[in-house]
Amino acid sequence: MTKTTMTYWNPLNLDNHSKWKPIDGLEGMEEELALSIDDKTGEYTRITLFMLVRIQLIWRQTLSVP
Repeated sequence: MTKTTMTYWNPLNLDNHSKWKPIDGLEGMEEELALSIDDKTGEYTRITLFMLVRIQLIWRQTLSVP
C-alpha cells in the first residue's frame, strides 16, 4: 500500500491555517488535515483539530506564550 508523504512542517502554526479543511457536518467545530492518502483504497491518515484548541493556539501565539 503506497501513501503520499510530505516534508515535516508545523501544522499548528497559524501561518498554516489555510491547509486545514472543515469536517463535513461539523463546520465551525472541527477541522481536519490529511497527512497521507492512499489513492487506490481511499484510506487516509488525518489530524483532527477541535475549535477550542484553535482558540488556545491563537491566544498563545498572540501573547507569545510557550
